[in-house]
Amino acid sequence: MSVGNWWLERRPALHRAQDPRRYEPLRIVVLLIFSVALFLAATTGFVWLDLSHDLSERSLDTEQIRRTVSNQSGSEERVNPLAPGEPLNILVLGIDSRKEQAPEFGSVEDVEGIRGDATILVHVSGKRDSMTLVSIPRDLMVEIPNCLLSNGEEVSASFGQVNSAMMLGSGTNYDIAYGVACAQSTVENLTGLQIDNFVVVDFKGFESVVDALGGVWFDVPQDVVDPEANAYLAEGCQLLNGEQALGYARARKSLGDGSDTSRIGRQQELVAALVREVSRKVSSGNLPILVAFVRSVLTAVHVSPQLASFETDLSLLVAVANIPSQNVRLVTMPREPWEKDPNRDQPQEPYASQLWNSLRQDEPFVDEIGYVTSDGRASVAEEPLLDQVESSDGAALEVSPESGVSESLACPPNGH
Repeated sequence: MSVGNWWLERRPALHRAQDPRRYEPLRIVVLLIFSVALFLAATTGFVWLDLSHDLSERSLDTEQIRRTVSNQSGSEERVNPLAPGEPLNILVLGIDSRKEQAPEFGSVEDVEGIRGDATILVHVSGKRDSMTLVSIPRDLMVEIPNCLLSNGEEVSASFGQVNSAMMLGSGTNYDIAYGVACAQSTVENLTGLQIDNFVVVDFKGFESVVDALGGVWFDVPQDVVDPEANAYLAEGCQLLNGEQALGYARARKSLGDGSDTSRIGRQQELVAALVREVSRKVSSGNLPILVAFVRSVLTAVHVSPQLASFETDLSLLVAVANIPSQNVRLVTMPREPWEKDPNRDQPQEPYASQLWNSLRQDEPFVDEIGYVTSDGRASVAEEPLLDQVESSDGAALEVSPESGVSESLACPPNGH
């Protein structure tokens, strides 16, 4: 079964800003759920055992799928990433599927199949003293290796957008495990890294996480009336529930210039507010809400078998929680407009190869690749590859030698 570049023909080109270094729509949502889940699980480890059953039921085994495919890395002898001294790579995927979703999320006719809307590679060093989170642009053109479908057919290798691997593998049966297997193999082929573990989250998961927190205080910059996103909000600082927060995160055409780029900026502000909300709950010691939050996160994701193990997670989470903030780096893979279509991306060389090689060697990457640490400190190269970076709380930070890092405005009002 040869598929070729069918998704390029079926999907209209996306217009975007001249700067190709943009952030994907669900990237910040995925980053929030992943990073906050690590932090809270580490600080509330005594309840993890009670919650582990929820997580084990969300486990997906993709290795057998990958072993079945010809010329697949899953068939090779692989290093145990949990062995002492071995680096660990976790693929975090944000997906957009309307199957079995509430009507306000849209129908399967609106979004066919399971699309990968965010791809983040998390690299934890072998010494467990540093962590790098690399965002891979959704429009990056890559080689997609052979992928197996749930009906037993094998799709031939092809060239297309990296986010198409999830849709290609999951097929018309909406099988997440087969989609993840295809995405794993595609990212391994791109990076040269062994990727055995993954976390998958979707729109519905984001809404439930916000509700578990009891909502999020957010300063809505203007009135929002967006039927397509099911978003109807008044201007001003207010407590948003999960449905309202998701609607605001999805709103596009009714706000700003209607571009995906401006929507991404608004989403970054929303995620910053969410992290502040979590911090307030942690500071207040509100254990019932924190437990509900952790449970919501666990039931909102699919994970690899190793990450569904209580013993594995507890040791990993404690190790990650102890990593110094200056050693947690967030970076977008260096890329530039694809030579055949400026609405698509290609790796920016030699920086992209240098980044992947550094991670393969488990070493720091070159200074020319811009990044930001989790304490908000940003690298500033002579000619930065990133004009805009993020702090670990998801807030957009504009970096320059003169101004340094800007801070987002706080909400709620005093007394809340």
